[in-house]
Amino acid sequence: MAIDVIVPVYGNAGTVVEALESVARQSVFADVVLTVADDASRDDSWERIRAWGAGRRNVRTFRNPANLGVMANYRRLLAECRGEFVAPLEADDIWLSDHRLERLRDHLERSVGAACFNGFIVDDLVAGEQRPDLLSAARRHRRLSTFDLIADNAPASFSNCFYRRPALAAAFDRAAGHEGYDWLVNTLIAAGHGGFDYWPEVLSSYRVHGDGTWSSLSKREKASLIEATLRTLRTLLPARYERAIERRLSNLEEYAGG
Repeated sequence: MAIDVIVPVYGNAGTVVEALESVARQSVFADVVLTVADDASRDDSWERIRAWGAGRRNVRTFRNPANLGVMANYRRLLAECRGEFVAPLEADDIWLSDHRLERLRDHLERSVGAACFNGFIVDDLVAGEQRPDLLSAARRHRRLSTFDLIADNAPASFSNCFYRRPALAAAFDRAAGHEGYDWLVNTLIAAGHGGFDYWPEVLSSYRVHGDGTWSSLSKREKASLIEATLRTLRTLLPARYERAIERRLSNLEEYAGG
């Protein structure tokens, strides 16, 4: 089954080629259409993307004439997708295993689920340490519920996720005009499709660095964004999730002051 890999880029000149190489090494790369969209970067990301993609028949590269913002850039990329599955990769992350796409595609082909995420390493360049994902201790397959995702953003990044295209496109449509990012999209998918699968094998590296959209924020700024996402979820999810959302909201003051 065809797989669309989508890579949004903004100011990632130092990391984007490494990210793209981790896609090109995939065992099923012949079945992949790789689409990269530079969101009017001010560095030389576009020049590096264009040079890397030149002559590769299954690689498409675009440059937005003006900055759209990350979610709008993702929507632009999704509009180009035609395959059954979609695998996003943030331009500062990498896939560690050459068999990642093969593993996750095979899993979803056997599963009734619409999405999954793999075990991953958090490469914290700020703290100078690497640590495993939140579910690593169990190292077993499981399906996270919507309640699990409300309680914690276990997938952590789009880079660790793999989707059936219709489910991802529908979640982005529902999220349009609302505050939120990967956590919002993944929770909407879980609510609409009976959960979100966890594949425990470590297949990717999620990088935390000082210039990151999330890692550069203060705890109070992070709490504000978490609150905005939770309030969006309260608007979009059925009433049965209200109490779980309220519990998470009640913990935000402690988080911000910690």
